[in-house]
Amino acid sequence: MLAAMARAATLPLGITLSAMLLHMALAGEPTVLPALSDNETLPAASLSAGEMDEIIAQIEDTSFDAAEDWPAELRGRRLRLGDNDGLLVRGTRLLCGGTGNCQTWLFHRVNGEWRGLFSEQAPIGESIAFAGESHGGLPDLVIDAHISASASDRTVFAFDGSFYRAARCFAVATAAGRERAAPAACR
Repeated sequence: MLAAMARAATLPLGITLSAMLLHMALAGEPTVLPALSDNETLPAASLSAGEMDEIIAQIEDTSFDAAEDWPAELRGRRLRLGDNDGLLVRGTRLLCGGTGNCQTWLFHRVNGEWRGLFSEQAPIGESIAFAGESHGGLPDLVIDAHISASASDRTVFAFDGSFYRAARCFAVATAAGRERAAPAACR
């Protein structure tokens, strides 16, 4: 918090308050995950046919649309999530909008099974990060959804022991290279 206050001393008041609120909300520097590339397919993530079927079945239940060819539509990357393997999965064409936001899933491998970490429709966003704070043994997840070139909605998801749920939300405005985040109602 002291570091945030020291950085805030050089910023205008509105940006100072936004930066401090955001810093307190994220409790540490977020780790931004690089965008998934075209070659990061589910088979390239070393998933067996059975694992892909297991994951795709859960995606079908939480997707806003249905792909004719799920393996072609999805990209995935293995990552470490708490004490177990994790899998980040994103849509590419059908599951993306005009501002670069794509539907995103996070899976956790527990007791030999892949478990989707969103109970309802998976979130839609452009950038993904893990915050410095953790709940239920997993790091908080931060997803930004672009509204326009200078505005986005930021949602901080906290793990409740079963699923990630929206915990805090912000309306983010960017001007002159500076970001200003104001608390907002979660949708």
